[in-house]
Amino acid sequence: MTQLPLPFTGPAAWVGSDMAQRDDWLVTLTPAQVTEIEAAAAHYLQLGRDVGEITAQDFPLPTFASHLDELSRTLLHGRGFEVLRGLRPDTYSQETVAAIFCGIGAHLGRARSQNAAGHILGHVRNIGADPND
Repeated sequence: MTQLPLPFTGPAAWVGSDMAQRDDWLVTLTPAQVTEIEAAAAHYLQLGRDVGEITAQDFPLPTFASHLDELSRTLLHGRGFEVLRGLRPDTYSQETVAAIFCGIGAHLGRARSQNAAGHILGHVRNIGADPND
């Protein structure tokens, strides 16, 4: 007879209904944090490099980096995710959005390709296609 696996327990053992009862995973950025992140993106874009090459040093976050250090622990040893609110992606260029996403990610770890083509970042868009097609 095959033995059942041990139950999965700990802070990462949650279901959606659990998360709906709490809001500690929702983080609204302050205006100063948004400004710092936007400045880091502008700095990186001025370097003229591909976002796949971004490092934490290239994306300076003098005060927000401490939050990302804590987030790293949450990702590895806690609930496993966090939602950051307050950025305005609809007002940024696609390059700025990519720099912000990859720059924050560089403070959390190293980028890995997401597909066989070696892309670091994929863009998800609603192009109006029929999901049943």
